[in-house]
Amino acid sequence: MLTDKDFTVTFFDVNGGDGIWIRFRDESRQFHNILIDGGYGKSYNAAFKMVIDQILGIREVIDLWIITHIDGDHIGAILAFLQDADIKEKDQIVKSYWFNHVNFEMPNLSSSISVNQGIKLRKHLASVGIVAESFIDTTYDVQILHGIRFKILSPIPEKRAKADEDWLLEERSKASARKESDHKKTIAELKDNIFTEDDDVSNGSSISFILNYHNYQCLFLGDSHPSDVISSLKSLGYSAGNRLKVDFIKLAHHGSKANTNDDLLNLVDCENYIISANGISHFHPDKEVLVRILTHDLRNPKTKRRISFVSQNDELKDIFKVDVNAHANHNFIEIYPEEGNNYIQLTYNL
Repeated sequence: MLTDKDFTVTFFDVNGGDGIWIRFRDESRQFHNILIDGGYGKSYNAAFKMVIDQILGIREVIDLWIITHIDGDHIGAILAFLQDADIKEKDQIVKSYWFNHVNFEMPNLSSSISVNQGIKLRKHLASVGIVAESFIDTTYDVQILHGIRFKILSPIPEKRAKADEDWLLEERSKASARKESDHKKTIAELKDNIFTEDDDVSNGSSISFILNYHNYQCLFLGDSHPSDVISSLKSLGYSAGNRLKVDFIKLAHHGSKANTNDDLLNLVDCENYIISANGISHFHPDKEVLVRILTHDLRNPKTKRRISFVSQNDELKDIFKVDVNAHANHNFIEIYPEEGNNYIQLTYNL
């Protein structure tokens, strides 16, 4: 899994969550490591424990661990890391965290699993003397880490503050609401569906950003609300006539139909879309999102799109089974992990 490439991004299959490892060289040719989320706690041993062991095995550290928001499919593995008795001196291994959390004491909301996990992480960081950057939003200046540049696109301050209130006030019972799959519907059936934006408070607090490394640009959207990302991109001068060129997009909320719309796609020029979903958990990705990517108005039909899945199973592979010649008609290919791997890896050299 380790490579000698200048810039490597590895996306792990963590049962429908997000677990991302970025490894890159600085100007002196020394390697650095960034982790993003980690997936569910039950996925820790199969993914991030292996990553951390490899990093420690070559005497490196994790320069930054970005926790986009407190949902269990993002934060669970981080708590598993904190409970891993095999790894000592955790405060020396991880040099810094981005983690939006409130700084006042909170009650134990027994039905709010994600809130409880956030509380546990906040208390651990305090116990080992680590002060996490806890107010990451669009007012945050461009951050530079050993040559990597981050421009924060979400959350907006109002939604970060609303998520703080949620720690105290909301039971988040809607998280268990049942959802139906659209995987058996055809492209024609889904093409003209009306978009309705995600209104989940925790997702609205998700950290998303443009990452720039030399000539490479990438878009990491966490579980963000598209309206916030659109507003940020427009404030940076991007438009349908001046689109942000990126090497890949990590789609928001595992390819949920409520987190990617045509207005967002029209601001970004991209050929490679990463989907951190297994087709089973909440039936993500929604096929409706894939249809938007393949049919939105500003797409060049001559340019082949790459839909890259971090998981491989029949549920995902059969999404376009009901469509006739979908790949040829819409000029795209699907990418899956190689046999025996639980990740896909993108590598770049300067």
